[in-house]
Amino acid sequence: MDRVKATELVRQAEAAARVGELAEARRLLRKATELAPDNVETWLDLAGVVESPEEKRACFQRVLALDPDNGEAKVGLEWIERMVGAAPVSDPPETVVVSAPAQAMEVAERPIRKPEAILSPPAPDHAEPEILYCANHPDTETLLRCNRCNKPICLRCAVRTPVGYRCRECVSGQRALYYTGVVGDYPIAAVVSLVLFGVAGFLFSVLGRGFFGFWIAILLGPAVGGGIAEAVRSAVRRRRSRYLGLIAMAGAILGGAIGPGLALGIAAVVQGAPLTTLIVAPLAFVFRLDLVLFIGLSAATVYARLR
Repeated sequence: MDRVKATELVRQAEAAARVGELAEARRLLRKATELAPDNVETWLDLAGVVESPEEKRACFQRVLALDPDNGEAKVGLEWIERMVGAAPVSDPPETVVVSAPAQAMEVAERPIRKPEAILSPPAPDHAEPEILYCANHPDTETLLRCNRCNKPICLRCAVRTPVGYRCRECVSGQRALYYTGVVGDYPIAAVVSLVLFGVAGFLFSVLGRGFFGFWIAILLGPAVGGGIAEAVRSAVRRRRSRYLGLIAMAGAILGGAIGPGLALGIAAVVQGAPLTTLIVAPLAFVFRLDLVLFIGLSAATVYARLR
C-alpha cells in the first residue's frame, strides 16, 4: 500500500516540477522516500530537485547504498564533490544513461546530461539551421520546437518553463495533472474561510483597540491567515485548484467584514442603538484601520498559501 502511495506522490511531483512548483515537488518526493525508502529512482528524482549540494550528496549516497553499481549516482556524486571542492566543474561523461523516471524530472539541477544529448551527436558547426513553420501560424518561420511533443512553435505560442520552451497544449496538459481539485472545492473553501475569518475578526474587534490593535494585526495577522489556509486545505482534502486561493481570500475578506461588524453592532445595540444597526454594522469595519490591516494581512497570507 505504501508503494502505491509513493508512486502516486512521484507522479504528482513530476507534474509539479513541470509547472515550476519545485518546492512542492521536493515536499512530495521527500514523502515518497519515507513511504518507499528502498526505491532507487525516487531518491534520484529527489536529487534532481533539492537545492543544496549536501542534500544532493545525501541522495546520491543513499542510492549507492541501495545499488552500489548505479552509474548515475556515481557520476552525480563525483560532480557534487568537485563542485563543493571549488574545482573546475565539467560536464559528466556522456556515457551515463539516465533512467526513465529521472528523465521525467528534467530539472536542471541534476548534474547528468540529458539522454537526447547523449544519444544524438552534436551537429557540425557548419550545419545550416533547419527552417520550420509554426504549427499554429503556418506563415511564421521559427527555429523553436516544443521540447515535449517536438512540434514547431513560434515565440507567440511558446511558453518558457524551468525545463525549456513548450507549446501551450503541453503546458495545459501538465497543469491539468497538477490541479486535482473539483468544482465542489470552491464553495467549501469559501464557507470555511468566511466562518473562520468571521470568528477571528469578531475576536480581534473585541480584543484589539488603538495602538495595541495595530501590533496584534501585524504580529498575528499572517499567523491567523496561515492557520486558516491550512484549515481550508484540509477541508478540500489537500486537492489543488487554480482559483482556490482567490476564492478563499474572497471568503476571508467577507468574513473579516461580517464578524467585526457583528461585534460592533451588538455593542451598539447594548448601548441603546436600534436593532437595524446590525444590518449596516458590517460596513463599520472600514473606519477601524487596525482591523483593515488585520484582514488585509490575513487574507493575503491565505492567498499566498493556497495559490
